[in-house]
Amino acid sequence: MTRPPPTNRALTTRPAQEANLLWAGRQSAQHVLEIAETFQLAQLDRALLDTVVAASPQRQREIARWAVRRAFTEAGLTGIRWIDACLDALDRGNLLPRPFHDPLHAAIAAVTYAASRVGYERLPTLLDDARRIAAG
Repeated sequence: MTRPPPTNRALTTRPAQEANLLWAGRQSAQHVLEIAETFQLAQLDRALLDTVVAASPQRQREIARWAVRRAFTEAGLTGIRWIDACLDALDRGNLLPRPFHDPLHAAIAAVTYAASRVGYERLPTLLDDARRIAAG
């Protein structure tokens, strides 16, 4: 027995239903969705993504600085002169190249990258630390 083809209504509502499932019923604003790492962070910890988005630009910079330093440390990349110089510039608040000049983008990208570097067993600790920093 074959199934009848889906109706036009079923075809148009399916993407909306899938998006609703992916975003736990709370899809982010368009400017947040344009950041490539948004979906990855939402999958790791949706509440953390919401906290980062709601944070002030100053807090987003703090999150980004912490996460970048954590990611580079976990990856074993500290102690390299040019990387240390970049990390120091970040700590001093110097301008960074695109796309990291935007605090929200930097925070989301850095936390997502850090999460990819720490390993599964240390991921809960990283996310707890990120939540604490994001909450202020």
